[in-house]
Formats: sequence, structure tokens, C-alpha cells
Amino acid sequence: MLSQRSIISSRIYRCDVCVKRYKNRSPEHWANKLRKTNPANLALKHFDETYQKMFKHEWPSVRLALLTQNKYVALVNNFGDVEQTMEQLENLGALNVRQVYDIHREKLKEKEEKKKSTSSSTTNKEYKESLMKMTQNIEDIEDTGQDAKNEIRRGRPKEEEEDEEEDSVASSERAGYSYRNQSLQASMDSAELDKDRMVSPRDTASTGLQDFIPATQLKGMDEFLTDAELMESYRPSDEVDFKTVPEKELHISPYLQAYTFPIGDISEFPAPRRGVTGVFNYYCMDGASLVPVLALNVQPYDTVLDMCAAPGGKSLVALQTLYPDLIVANDMERSKRLINMFSQFIYDFNPRTDKRLQITNRNGVAITEENTYDKILVDVPCTNDRLSVTDDFNNLFNPMKLKQRLTLPETQADLLTQALKLVKVGGSVVYSTCSLSPIQNDGVVHMTMKRIWEETKCEIEIKDLSEAIKPLRSIYSFANIKMSYGHLIKPYLPANFGPMYFCKFDKVS
Repeated sequence: MLSQRSIISSRIYRCDVCVKRYKNRSPEHWANKLRKTNPANLALKHFDETYQKMFKHEWPSVRLALLTQNKYVALVNNFGDVEQTMEQLENLGALNVRQVYDIHREKLKEKEEKKKSTSSSTTNKEYKESLMKMTQNIEDIEDTGQDAKNEIRRGRPKEEEEDEEEDSVASSERAGYSYRNQSLQASMDSAELDKDRMVSPRDTASTGLQDFIPATQLKGMDEFLTDAELMESYRPSDEVDFKTVPEKELHISPYLQAYTFPIGDISEFPAPRRGVTGVFNYYCMDGASLVPVLALNVQPYDTVLDMCAAPGGKSLVALQTLYPDLIVANDMERSKRLINMFSQFIYDFNPRTDKRLQITNRNGVAITEENTYDKILVDVPCTNDRLSVTDDFNNLFNPMKLKQRLTLPETQADLLTQALKLVKVGGSVVYSTCSLSPIQNDGVVHMTMKRIWEETKCEIEIKDLSEAIKPLRSIYSFANIKMSYGHLIKPYLPANFGPMYFCKFDKVS
């Protein structure tokens, strides 16, 4: 029989090893990690439902790239040790984006000229050969007919030839008379149809003319719609009157030095160091953020407005061209972050006295300085798809931010509309997002053009940059989907930039 002391000690021992469960677990707890209701997983689920229809068989690749670390470019700081920094980056195996663009542009020009000369010479050669063949065939036919006629005449008496000619004339007259008196149906039945020229509807790549297609399948096939009711007001229509003008090439400043690793190379740039002037020698940013500034085509003595500047990378790119007289970096909420960033890359920077760069803290819609800016960049707030699937902090797919996410296209359209009103005549506006969403991209552009057409007398042209961005395809992966207005850089593992949508406008009058 156990003593009372041993019983007490055993009970104490049991209490010592007892595990107490707490109701509120930490975010790092395994159970919380397995939950599928956090904002990042909600965003991923939403993208699976929406973008699967948009990218089809390419979506698994794009999805994987979104969940993987993105690729960077190193923007050389012209206020630091430029030559030393460029040599350092080239020794790492990085390529100069401007030089790559120039090389591929020249190759495309040579290829196009060669194609034109080859096609013209081939056409002339084929024409001459076909003409010679036709002439030869006609001569052969004439010679053959004449020889046959002579041979027949040699073997027959003259009377038989005359009788045969009379019989042939009489038979031809009877045949013509019977043909004229033949019914239409009989003539159709006896006619020989050339079936080689008949087009079968099944032979074409598109749907046949004789096939029945329900109206529900025809609706929205040219656009990538995710929510029909929401997209209704953003759908392109013939009511909006505007011009689409092609732009042949991008003019990149010779002072702009940006480096990236070749496609398929996932190397990373080392952390930048401060140079002799006390500022960092280069700035690392997502490579897709470089393209909207290149599309803006900043020229010497331009006044540039970055309407939604934070965190400041695109404003820094425009500054590194050394072209603008003035850059206004505006952001409604994060002006302190802008000041801190520019202080690290501009020697002796003072936001109050600097004449080349000004930082403002205003709502972009409230900016009213018309005919002041030559170029305006509108990098609007968006769902930021890459961060939405990897980070729960400040995620727009949080159920608490549902209203903000639903009103996002309206906010984006307001900002773009105001930018088109503010820019000078002859100036340019570039609209960009970090999203794959067709509503936030082409949908907002269409809604804005509709507003401009209905509410103002401005004449706006949309620039087609298809030819201009061709040399960049050796660095970036552009989406092979039908876009109504702009262009889209899609995430792709060997070149994991973006996503980045951009569309350029020119104000004509």
C-alpha cells in the first residue's frame, strides 16, 4: 500500500509535465500557418479563379513565378562613383539594359530591311519565271495544234475535210440551241462544279459559319472578364472616339545606366555601398518598374510629375536620365519615406531648397496646375499581385479592406483622368500598375477615355508600343494575350520581373 507522501509526490510530478493549451495562439503556430483564410491565401484563391481564364495553360507558370522571389535591376547612381560601379556590375556578369536595347533594335532593323529586299527580289523573279512559263506553254500549245491539224490533213482527201467542217458547224449550232432551251435546274444538274474552290467551314481555324453558337458563349470572348457586372462600365465600346498611333522605338538617355543579369540567370546583386560622395552607388528595384519610365520618353528640359511616387524608384530613374529641369515626386501618405530614399542617393539633398527635385504631399486628384508638366507618370495604387500572395501585412485582400479594394478602379480612373487634364498639349502620360487584373488595367484606361471624351474637349492619342518594346523581349517576358490598349509584363521564372502593366497617352489638343 502506497504511503500518503508517495501519492502527493506523484501528483506533483504529473502536474509538472502537464501541457497547458492557450486559446489565442501566436501567428507562427503551426495551426495558424495551415489556415487558408489569411489574406495571402485569399488573394491566391481569387487569382486562381480570375487569371486562369486569362492566361489558360500559362497560368501555372505565372502563378509559380508570383510566389517566387522577383528579379532586380541595378540602377547606377550618377551622383556616385559611376565608372567604378559600372565596372563592378559588368564583372558580375550583368548586362547594360540600354546597350541590349540598342543592339537588338539594330538587329531587328537589319532583319526587316533584309526581309523587304528579299521579298521584292523574290517577287520580281517569280513574276519573270511565271511570265516565261506562260509564254512557253502558249507557244507549245500553238505548235502542237498546228502539227496535229497538218497531220490530219495529210491523211484525208479534201472532200472529207470540207464535209467534216460542215458537220461540226451544224452540230455546234444544234448544241447551242438545246443549251439555250434547257431549264435552269437541268443546266445546274449537268454543270461541273469546281469543288477545289469550295470552302468548308470545318477547315477553318475559327468557328464555322454553319455552326450554332449560343449568345452566352459569344459575350465577352474578346475581353478577359472576371466579374461581368463590375466590368460592364469598363468594357471597350465604339462610343469612345480616339486614335491609336504606333510608336517605333524608345529613346533611352545615354546617361541612364541600368544593369540586369541575362534571362535564366538568377544571380543577385550585392548590397550597394556608399561612394566617395557619401551616397549609394546603385539602387536595386524590380526590373519591370524601369519600363514605364522608358515609355515616358523624358526629354531635356522637361518638367515631370510622378503623381504617386512612393517608394520613389521611378522618380529616381527619371532623375538619372539627367534630362528634366524639374521632377515633382508627389505622394499622399509617404512623403517622409521619399525624403529618406532620395537623401541616400542625392548628395546634400534638401527637399526645401533643391531646384531639380521637389517632394509634395497631396492627393493626386487635387493637383490643379494645368499646362505645367510635360510628362506625367501615374503609377496608381493597385492590388500589387506579387505582394498580395506573399505578404499579409497591409494586404488589400484582407476582409476588412473589401470596400477599398472594390473602389480601387474608380480611384485609379480619377487619377488618370486628372493627369490627362493637367499635362501640356504635346506632352505624354504613362499609366502603370503592378497588377494582372484586366479591370485595373485596360478597364481603367477605357473608363478614363470615356470620361475624357464625354466631359472635356481634349484630344488624346493612345500610343501602340508593340514595335518599340520588341528589343526588350530579350530581357522581359510580355504577355501573349489580347490587350485592348496597353502592354503587360508577366512574371516568368527565367525573367521574373513584374507584373507590370503600362499604357502611354499623348495629348494632341
